[in-house]
Amino acid sequence: MKILYAANNFYSSEIQFKRIKEQLKKYKNIELKYAAYKNSSKYIESDYNLDCLKHFLSHDRNINFSYNDNIKKYINEIEKFAPDLIISDLDIPTSLIAKSLNIQLWQVSSLMLNWAIDSQLKNNISFMKNYFNTINSTPILKKYLKAILDFSSKKYIYSYFTDYEYKPQIDNGFEWIRPYYMLSNYDHIKYDYLVLFNNRKDIMSEFLRKNSILFGSNKYESFNENISDYKNYKDSIGKSKIIVSEGDTSSICDAIYNEKKCIIYPNINDLDCLLNYSLCEHFEFGYKTNSFTEFTVKLNINNKTQFIHEKLEEYAFSI
Repeated sequence: MKILYAANNFYSSEIQFKRIKEQLKKYKNIELKYAAYKNSSKYIESDYNLDCLKHFLSHDRNINFSYNDNIKKYINEIEKFAPDLIISDLDIPTSLIAKSLNIQLWQVSSLMLNWAIDSQLKNNISFMKNYFNTINSTPILKKYLKAILDFSSKKYIYSYFTDYEYKPQIDNGFEWIRPYYMLSNYDHIKYDYLVLFNNRKDIMSEFLRKNSILFGSNKYESFNENISDYKNYKDSIGKSKIIVSEGDTSSICDAIYNEKKCIIYPNINDLDCLLNYSLCEHFEFGYKTNSFTEFTVKLNINNKTQFIHEKLEEYAFSI
């Protein structure tokens, strides 16, 4: 079976991309290729760079392509690879190509909650009122996002709510899927805080003065460990009391599934981070101040809920 995975252009998409790639490469019977933007592949090798496609829909008022050379080349590469399945993190160009080439399309994204939960709940969540217009602020973009969901055969919500007893109700056609998380084998506490940030030097500096270990994707100072060092990061989760992050789904999962307290200083430029920040506030996971929220969540893990690789095993058996 051949699969193309397309990451989105958000900061949080990089960790989801890396974890899915780590799982899928274990399968020798699956031939994989990956498409990603610079934001979602700083430390991950991809087969296709999508940055040249970021603005292809800006003047197009129909669900169609502006067939420039970059789009044509990408289409040709996908036709040559001939995937049986395309998995997309709500990436519009790749999803539209899947439709035009009649390729099976799955969406796997933490942002799927924007479309999956009912309108009444959306209206009660501050993020939906104050921030989410940034993802569907124009009729064109809204039309594209609705279109790719309409012709996707699977719409998986990649979220820790999968294993939360009081998860929000979702509309028909959407499914929960368990996110990948790092489960540490250590239980000897060495640090008060494990701090994960990308571009917040002010927060990193604040925790430098505390008993902390700091990770980031950018090297500010010698004290900043690199998040791409998976073993060091995984070990450090178990050695820390509290995980501090910008609110991306993967870091929250690492805190929750390791039964750690979590503090979010939301990245206001990342939709996934803002959504998680607001959901944690709405479901009263903990307490909130003007700049951060702190919480602890107990999960009710349902063994029937699957990871994406388990869904793929079922799909491979069916074709």
